[in-house]
Amino acid sequence: MMDWAAEGRRNGAELVQLTSNAKRDSAHRFYQRLGFEASHIGFKRALPPLAER
Repeated sequence: MMDWAAEGRRNGAELVQLTSNAKRDSAHRFYQRLGFEASHIGFKRALPPLAER
């Protein structure tokens, strides 16, 4: 992932953004050690299946 971030930077990218499950505390510590900062709270909702036509 960080190799791709470096490649993006070489091509003009100014921001790297990722998502992680809120329950993955160790992953969050890992990303914070890399310099990422928590910035959003996300929400999701499953959609019911489409009715057959």
